[in-house]
Amino acid sequence: MNSPGLPEVYDLQDNDCDGAVDEGFSPWYIDADGDGYGDPGIVVHETERPEGYVSDNTDCDDSDEYVYPGAAEICGDGKDNGCTGATGDPYVCLVDCYRDEDNDRYSTGESYTSYSSCINGFTPAENLLSTVLFDCNDANGEINPGSPEEPNDGIDQDCTGYDSITWYKDIDGDSYSDGVITYAEVGPEGYRLPSELSALYGDWDDGDFTVHPGAVEYCDGKDNDQNGLVDDSAICDGDTLSETINGVSFELVYLSEGFFMMGDEFADGITSALPLHPVTFSRGYYIGKYEVTQRQWQAIMGSNPSYFTSSPDNPVEQVSWEEIHTFLNDLNTANGNGGCTKGDSGCYYLPTEAQWEYAAKGGPPSLATATRYSGSPLIGPVGWYRLNSGNATHQVGLLMPNELGLFDMTGNVMEFVEDWYGSNYYASSPLVDPAGPTSGYYRVRRGGSFFENDWYNLLVYRGGTIPDYSGANYLGFRLAREP
Repeated sequence: MNSPGLPEVYDLQDNDCDGAVDEGFSPWYIDADGDGYGDPGIVVHETERPEGYVSDNTDCDDSDEYVYPGAAEICGDGKDNGCTGATGDPYVCLVDCYRDEDNDRYSTGESYTSYSSCINGFTPAENLLSTVLFDCNDANGEINPGSPEEPNDGIDQDCTGYDSITWYKDIDGDSYSDGVITYAEVGPEGYRLPSELSALYGDWDDGDFTVHPGAVEYCDGKDNDQNGLVDDSAICDGDTLSETINGVSFELVYLSEGFFMMGDEFADGITSALPLHPVTFSRGYYIGKYEVTQRQWQAIMGSNPSYFTSSPDNPVEQVSWEEIHTFLNDLNTANGNGGCTKGDSGCYYLPTEAQWEYAAKGGPPSLATATRYSGSPLIGPVGWYRLNSGNATHQVGLLMPNELGLFDMTGNVMEFVEDWYGSNYYASSPLVDPAGPTSGYYRVRRGGSFFENDWYNLLVYRGGTIPDYSGANYLGFRLAREP
């Protein structure tokens, strides 16, 4: 029963008789999916909004938060997301389809746009790993831009356009690698193919072409051949060799290939020793540590032609250039090298003038110090000459040696060398392995002697003697030998 003063309830009646029906009540619609839009089929009327209800009643699917009026259409979900009455709005739900026959998620790049699903052999773009890296073989799922490359098999697995090739680092170009590799179609600078190398690994110093397994050992403070030893098998400047022939010892000192300045460095007036010029030796050689002694000559020739015979270790003298060559022939024969010539291993010969001067000056610049006499700026410590010799020869090796350990390169006796004498030869001499003029009247003698003053004993002083003259008691020689 309705009467004035009764509370109003929602029952479509005027409970309080005030002339208004259900005043203060509003409809509220359930919003089960919480998207802000209510289900028109479930409604309550309350004066205040109940929890979980909204005033809107336009949700076409209150069980899906992605379905409500105005929602963005989601392609391929089969729902009317925007509550428009159409499933999959064709103007919003477009599908980009890419060819992927082998289903490796990489496309050939061929594509089309669909308003529905993709045809067989094509896949939606969202299924691909990339739409900018293309499959180069769509018939093989193991060949695509994401596949690991297998080098040297002739197959381009990763679709870079080439099969990766293994390249080995060989920066110093000695054909030995240190084992560092890279993969590329074209080798980077300093890298080589396995077929171009002697070894694929094992180079201890890939920045030095003189260091690798089996390299020639040089006198350079390095383990060139990588055997764990430094300079062990190399013949170094100043290394000595001793051979016993016919019961007599011959001692020699090694000089390596290199260069020096040949000629008068001090402008001492030796015009035949000008101009000062560079000379290079392409290979090393041995030279006698001492002048050839009377003992050695006697052992090979069976006699002693010398004038000063106070000791068998005095230098032999009164021998001609021609007799010296007879001695050399007999010496080589006695040593098992009969008939050898310069250039043959182990062959003894008479040094060239350039070889003699190179040795007298102490060898390469790294060892030598420029001095007027061999090994000294003063003659007395290194050479027997007019003022200290008593006008006679002396036993070899009694005074100081030069930088290479060579004795009596200054004084005692002059020394024959191989060359013909030419007063202007230094002006026209070859710069590599000079061997003197091709003809002449005199053979060169070098080194000064016991009876001459200091000027004639200057290291660069040059003289000449006819090759068959054997009457000079101030003239002998020194050996050279091939390694």
